[in-house]
Amino acid sequence: MLLTIVVLGAGLGGLAVALSVKQESSDHDVLVVESAPVLTELSCSKPSLEKLATSPQEFLVRRYDGCKLLGERQNFAAEMLAMYGSYYWDMHRADLQLALFDRVESLGVRFQFGTLVTDVDPSIPQLITDKGERITGDLVIAADGLWSKARSAVLGRPSPPINTGDLAYRIVLKSEDIKDRELLDFMKKPRIVNFPQCDRQLINPRLQKFLSQVDKVEKWKLMHLDELEKWYNEEATVVFLGDACHPMLPYMAQGAGSALEDGAALGILLSKVQSREELPKALKIYQGLRAPRSTALQKWSMKQRHTNHLPDGPEQEARDQLAVSQLYDQQPGYPFYWIDPAAQALVYGYDVIAELGKIGVEPAMQTSA
Repeated sequence: MLLTIVVLGAGLGGLAVALSVKQESSDHDVLVVESAPVLTELSCSKPSLEKLATSPQEFLVRRYDGCKLLGERQNFAAEMLAMYGSYYWDMHRADLQLALFDRVESLGVRFQFGTLVTDVDPSIPQLITDKGERITGDLVIAADGLWSKARSAVLGRPSPPINTGDLAYRIVLKSEDIKDRELLDFMKKPRIVNFPQCDRQLINPRLQKFLSQVDKVEKWKLMHLDELEKWYNEEATVVFLGDACHPMLPYMAQGAGSALEDGAALGILLSKVQSREELPKALKIYQGLRAPRSTALQKWSMKQRHTNHLPDGPEQEARDQLAVSQLYDQQPGYPFYWIDPAAQALVYGYDVIAELGKIGVEPAMQTSA
């Protein structure tokens, strides 16, 4: 084995980088350390991602009262496939996580579950657990999310997330539990529907019907942090990806996607590394490639947050007038990013493998991410 790489966190970013490293080269020893005892949630346990996914046929943007249509795209999935050469899939996060885990495990990545890391010593580097265990490697990849222990250790100070004041609600409804025929028919047609919220009003009739079926709501505060100025420490023993480095608010739904891109890029770069002495150069290339991308996505997410939350008034009216003027034919600058052609090009027109190729880094596996 050339290097021992310890990945802190078995989320999407952590699994993506483990997969990328091992798929590109089996020479590195990769260990993923995760606090959860097992990876479980709501997995359907199906054999392929395609069977776990849905492709939305239409995209509708409505005012919070449900009475005013602000944007519409029909044949959305087919349109996205034609423009970007890739399927637009919606799926449960846990299903994607478990699919990645199955693939990573098959490549020989080691896992240590039920391990709570309480501190990180960047100088070695080493993870210290709540049971006093010390896990050492040549490189720690900090994929431990918004509350990253590694980030605080490298910065030399606490780095708690900041409360934005926004609150997210999550509801999961199973079709077998729905008796209303209208709702069942609605659920059978894959779609994306966005209801911009303001004034705490939820009075769309169909949405009210869905809410009447709810017996459990999960809610959490949306927290945020600025992007790290440097994505790795001076000794090149700890490197960051995903929310541990550049957390994103969910208004562009790009937090997971960006972490996957980070993992793909970092894994390919690390597969080229033959010794610890080569790590500083590889990590510098990684940051140079990925930082402009994550910064742009962070900024657009904040912009979309502002647009979504406008209270009734002149700015909201101007937003809606612009949207309605482009109701079926959206142009760059349309208020809601999902069907803004410029935003779509930024988000979905990006190919991390192609970007690596532009700087002379070619993957061993000729795949696109």
